[in-house]
Amino acid sequence: NQVNKDDKIEEKIQKDVNDYWEWALKSYSKAQVLNGEIDSISYPNWQKIENNLEQAFRELNFDRLGENTLDNMIFIIAQQWDMGTILNWFNKGKESISQLGMTKTQLKILCKSGLHSTLIDAKSQLAASLYKIDNRELAIELLLKYYSDHNEYVRRCSLQSLHQLGYEKINPLLIQTWKENEKQGRMLCLKIWSQTNRDLFDRYSKQAAKDKREYLRNYARQLIQ
Repeated sequence: NQVNKDDKIEEKIQKDVNDYWEWALKSYSKAQVLNGEIDSISYPNWQKIENNLEQAFRELNFDRLGENTLDNMIFIIAQQWDMGTILNWFNKGKESISQLGMTKTQLKILCKSGLHSTLIDAKSQLAASLYKIDNRELAIELLLKYYSDHNEYVRRCSLQSLHQLGYEKINPLLIQTWKENEKQGRMLCLKIWSQTNRDLFDRYSKQAAKDKREYLRNYARQLIQ
């Protein structure tokens, strides 16, 4: 019976999340876990989690998944941000989405669900990966929602994906990011403009080359050369 089989896979993922929490709370606070401030790589049962997720990507119909299972998957993705096995968020190679077999459709469903998440380490990976789904219009629609996130890093990952999709109206967003005056945000703006808009690059790189922040100043001067 397919329903029973699906239930068993979802139960395994729930148990993985429960076991992870049990391990994490022995050494860290709940807030530290949710904010990605723990040594998640040292969790001893990643292989079990990956095996169960691989089975889920292979066998579950994601269109029928409830929010609880999707939230569990998004939680695990957040905990594994620095390993990038579940979601290859900047990888463009053969396994461009996942080493565990996640499909473009599954990524799309997780990205839709992820909009409601409070986990920065999940949202940033999802935003950074969204350009890989096979519906460009939907990807842009979702990315613009991720770009309205309160977290600067999530917004930056959204911009990177919009750039990779060749989004035609990206310049107002880049100018908005520039006005926020965050060092990494300004560096991304300069990088994108250096590839797409010479006039804006010339104008803003001159500003950055005089910035008080040495790292940004040097980055701008490198790009100008």
